[in-house]
Amino acid sequence: MSFRRFTLVLMLCSSAAYTCVQSDRPYSFAIYRTAEIVGLAPLLTGKVDWARVKLGDHPLISDADLVAYDFTNHVMTVKPEVFRRLPGGEVPFVVVADGERIYLGAFTTWLSSKTLCIPSIVPDIVRPSFDMAERHNTLSIDDGYPPSYRSAKCTNPDPRSDERIRQALAALGKLK
Repeated sequence: MSFRRFTLVLMLCSSAAYTCVQSDRPYSFAIYRTAEIVGLAPLLTGKVDWARVKLGDHPLISDADLVAYDFTNHVMTVKPEVFRRLPGGEVPFVVVADGERIYLGAFTTWLSSKTLCIPSIVPDIVRPSFDMAERHNTLSIDDGYPPSYRSAKCTNPDPRSDERIRQALAALGKLK
């Protein structure tokens, strides 16, 4: 085998190995769509063994997509391309920090008449902001749906302020 061919084979093998390592890398922070139907009752009540729920292969939102996270208000500033990946309707998700599942939530829409006792992201609501660029790149993880419904009607604890999430975001330098 010639030196040139050997070098090419070595480069291809190195590239393939690097790709495998990168794709298997656990994200420090990620939001995964569930890969199976969870059912409406768990979304309404927040009572589900979500640790057994199968997750999608790739996160909808990962630490690479995250520009900043306001931990007090649970508002994420994300890259614009994130919005193209977000589902419509009621779709459950799981927040993961450093490879550990933290809580179940749901994407929903402002048109929904369903009330949810789990953290909810409503991608079609534009949040007020003085910064016009930031206004269109933010997602809020509300305590339920409609926002603040959970604090008035639900008995399960609010998981959004879990210390493991804060630590992962702090390590990434994404806390606002």
